[in-house]
Amino acid sequence: MRQQPRYSATSVATSHENRFAQQPTQPIHPFRFSWLCALCVFLLCAAPNTLAQQVFSGASGTETTTALNAFRTAIGGADNGAAATPQNGGRREITWDGVRLDGTDFNNNTTVFVANKITGIPVNRFQGRGVLFKDITAVSNDGFVSANAGVTGQFNAFSPANTFAALNSNKIEMNFVLVSAPTASQVPAATRGFGAIFLDVEQANTSSIEYFNGTVSLGKFFVPAGQSGQTQFLGVLFNAPIVTRVVITVGTATLFNFNNGQVSAGIADISVNATQYADQAATDDFVLAEPVSLTAASAASAFAATSTSEATTSLATFRTVIGGADNGGTASPQTGGRREITWDGVRLDGTDFNNNTTVIVPNKITGIPVNRFQARGLLTSEVLAVANDGFVSANTNVANQFPAFSTANTFAGFNSNKYDVLFVLPSGTTARPVPAATRGFGVIFLDVEQANSSSIEYFNGTVSLGKFFVPPGASGQAQFLGVLFNSPVVTRAVVTAGTAAVFNFSNGQVTTGPSENATTDLAVVDDFIYAEPTVTSASVSAASYAGAALASDAISVAFGADFTTSTVIAPTVPLPTTLAGTSIKVKDSTNTERLAPLFFVSPGQINYLMPSGTAAGEAIITITSADGRVSPSRSVIDTVAPGLFSANSSGQGVAAAVALRVKANGEQVYEAISSFNAAQQQFVATPIDLGPSTETVYLILYGTGLRFRSGLQGVTVKIGGVDATVAYAGGQTGLAGLDQLNVIVPRAVIGRGEVDIALTVDGKAANVVKVNIK
Repeated sequence: MRQQPRYSATSVATSHENRFAQQPTQPIHPFRFSWLCALCVFLLCAAPNTLAQQVFSGASGTETTTALNAFRTAIGGADNGAAATPQNGGRREITWDGVRLDGTDFNNNTTVFVANKITGIPVNRFQGRGVLFKDITAVSNDGFVSANAGVTGQFNAFSPANTFAALNSNKIEMNFVLVSAPTASQVPAATRGFGAIFLDVEQANTSSIEYFNGTVSLGKFFVPAGQSGQTQFLGVLFNAPIVTRVVITVGTATLFNFNNGQVSAGIADISVNATQYADQAATDDFVLAEPVSLTAASAASAFAATSTSEATTSLATFRTVIGGADNGGTASPQTGGRREITWDGVRLDGTDFNNNTTVIVPNKITGIPVNRFQARGLLTSEVLAVANDGFVSANTNVANQFPAFSTANTFAGFNSNKYDVLFVLPSGTTARPVPAATRGFGVIFLDVEQANSSSIEYFNGTVSLGKFFVPPGASGQAQFLGVLFNSPVVTRAVVTAGTAAVFNFSNGQVTTGPSENATTDLAVVDDFIYAEPTVTSASVSAASYAGAALASDAISVAFGADFTTSTVIAPTVPLPTTLAGTSIKVKDSTNTERLAPLFFVSPGQINYLMPSGTAAGEAIITITSADGRVSPSRSVIDTVAPGLFSANSSGQGVAAAVALRVKANGEQVYEAISSFNAAQQQFVATPIDLGPSTETVYLILYGTGLRFRSGLQGVTVKIGGVDATVAYAGGQTGLAGLDQLNVIVPRAVIGRGEVDIALTVDGKAANVVKVNIK
């Protein structure tokens, strides 16, 4: 819903009052009528690199508490406790201490392992906090000593008195669901982050949490080792709710088994029996960001496949979920659909792209420029290579490794195994690229054989939305990885293919890369597929709400989402260029960048002044929030883009104006032309009485985007279709971006009632507003 833009009280207070004895040919600042108060209310109406995830950890009691509290703070919001419905933001915590161990817990739906000491809880025991376990898990009040005496004194509870562990295994797997009663159907969900208190992790790289989106790993993170009997903490927080499940590995061995109603102890902890080299561990408190629906705007779904046949199916599914048509090479933005690049149309003889390629191996490998696929909405960070021989001519060690998925060409970086993909509005390659965002991006990988060697990391501006790893497959097979968000938030992606560059190329010479071995995994890619790139914000005139063109020094409004987390009004004049950490940068047609002065910022709307000096032509407008997220858009800048303010802040209806009556003796009287009707909850017109012919009535109109008109002769106003004399049209003293028109109301409209005001400035029409003539 559109918010009312507002000017600051400071701006209003600094305006000057101007009075003229006869014909007003200069701006007039009227008395503070109620309409002016409404107008003031109406008118008011960049960043560090953020990593894919933040990791919080501690290896001792003190460090654990500090890390846990830092994790809570980073999640933000309140502890939602046991609130039985999904909440907006905040977190959930599970301490296990409310679980009764006598068999009466959860309506007697538990399995007692050791009477009054250890109980098995069902998988949905904490559905009310957004967690669904894969298997029955165990809660204990004695540190599990009654099931394994070999851990005596090891598992001291972090929050007394209960602790938590797996049975028959040392792994705990859980999925996230929307918070609901355990009797309700589970609704899959995603969280931004999850952390856990671990107990007695004494060996490095033994205990871990692996985070997943579906079947795709987002990374395995290890718990730092500490001293015997100490607590540890590990939590990972992502910038988007992309975690749908986690797998917790607790120690190196099963703590205890329970089968056929019998408990059997696992082996003792290493501190008790060092020759066994088993690091037994348990857990305590869980903390997670409030799970959100998988349909939430910032949630994502990953698609992956490990073989050529599976990749074909997964790619087809990804297309279907994106929806719409294949927009091919149409060099203009389309509504919906997708773009695909197979590389097969790239000629390798040096003639491609108007001979603007670098031949690396004649007729085998060619380097293509960064804007080769700008017509499909994609740029690359550097020159990259296309091959028709699987890059064998540059590295004979990869023979038969990279058979093309779609014949015949494949794609890779050289001198590096990593490169950036940037999304832009599709356009001709000679046009200036306009930054854009996509809902999702997927890639066919070739010959990924090692876990965690290849990945795609998705970014919004400098903010990583998550790094997703390509699942490994067999030698010579294709793999697929694609991630689709529910809104266009991806402005770039970083593709990592394998662990090393397949080849190097410098000074016209090719140098072969390494061969594959136990630690080196070489990979390249084939098809790219992504949702149609689009802009994610839109700027319009603050007066008319028209967006066909804007003007320098005009009051503008940007609409979008997630601009900021707070609502702030500019407290000072001159206006600041940053509010609540949010800024707007305007790059004009001359490639000159300027920061825009800001009136007001909120999550979905920003009111700003188009920077003075912004050149005519296409401008790129980039909104950057405090955390580095960006919302790109483009606008046409014209010399004038006239708009008139209305009393109801919509650009329609009764004008935001005042009448000035100049009597025969020169006396000036200001009169309101509208008032707010409380019963109707809207502004209504107050009829203007033109009085005797000895009086002249001026209509003082307020607008924006017209101060750079060619001359007064270029400004025309019709009131009720009758030409009116324009005495003044230009800037209004004291209020940034506010323009004013002084117009003589023609006596030919007497008795017409409600009439339209039609303004044209240098041939450009403004929005139509209304007045009532008695």
